[in-house]
Amino acid sequence: MNSKIRTKDSIVEFIDDEAFHAFKKNKSAVEKGTLALYMYATLSLLSYFIFFLVTNMPFDWVDVTINMLLVIIYYGLAFFSSYEPFNAFISIICAVIVVTIAHLILSTQPSIKGIFIRIILIAYVATKLEAAKQVQAYKKTTATRR
Repeated sequence: MNSKIRTKDSIVEFIDDEAFHAFKKNKSAVEKGTLALYMYATLSLLSYFIFFLVTNMPFDWVDVTINMLLVIIYYGLAFFSSYEPFNAFISIICAVIVVTIAHLILSTQPSIKGIFIRIILIAYVATKLEAAKQVQAYKKTTATRR
């Protein structure tokens, strides 16, 4: 009988735990960052398709392949952020910065709108880094306790 009461009390203590509530708050912030990554990947995919359907330029398989690989990387990192959010957010920031710099160097007419959207994405994901770090640390501590 006494062990049942102790078990019930420990469950209540776990639910009332401040660390758990902070985890839930940070998890919500990470989910918003993950949603932003999915939206960016989808918008990138749509913009590539619209560009290739509307443009009169000759079809270039190399350009299409590179753009599709980038979209796959964006989706993969967004999916990975559910498991290791801090690592995924750092990786997506680095990937977007590298793509932006390569776009600026290699493109004859860089899109100011595209660069602006990337800067907004980087800034938004950067604001979620602390929450991602806290969520990842909480997951590691609870995984080692089990």
